[in-house]
Amino acid sequence: MSAVTVTRFAPSPTGELHLGNARTAHLQRSPAHFQMSQLLVWQREAVHRLDPTRAAQWLGSRLPAGLDDTQRERFITAVLQNLVLPDDVLPWVQAVFGAQPQLDEEAAAAVAAAGKNLFASAAAAAEGNDFAAISAAAKAATGLRGPALFKPLRAALTGRLAGPELAPLLRAMPAGTARQRLARFA
Repeated sequence: MSAVTVTRFAPSPTGELHLGNARTAHLQRSPAHFQMSQLLVWQREAVHRLDPTRAAQWLGSRLPAGLDDTQRERFITAVLQNLVLPDDVLPWVQAVFGAQPQLDEEAAAAVAAAGKNLFASAAAAAEGNDFAAISAAAKAATGLRGPALFKPLRAALTGRLAGPELAPLLRAMPAGTARQRLARFA
């Protein structure tokens, strides 16, 4: 025998069925459901509204030990717009504070197409990890602009062709890291 759901409406003061009861009855039968994509949208929005202090608490032990407050704030500010979940920061921790990144096939092709002159001039201008100076020197030396200039620089510096804006990301890198990574391809 199948189970039958019995719904009882409490009487209203007028004796008539009123909308409050009808809505409650409807909700009792409505299934609980959600869409993961919508939850991720809300998660992304919540994360992007975090200030650097709260973001540091949220990221917890995923941030490298020994960062001073300024470096931690610079790093979080640079990558926060690319995060949805706490583990999303791990590749960026590696890209900024880890060893020289390994290039995938597409990134290696972008670096090879740019030529050694781009990286030699960029490495020479990499004092202080100033991206404006790096890109200006590379542009002056090669005449490249737009993606032809920025993709190889991004690939050499982070090992990726997409990600956070490079200028804030470079400010978070330890001194000398940008020069070392660029000189590798010169």
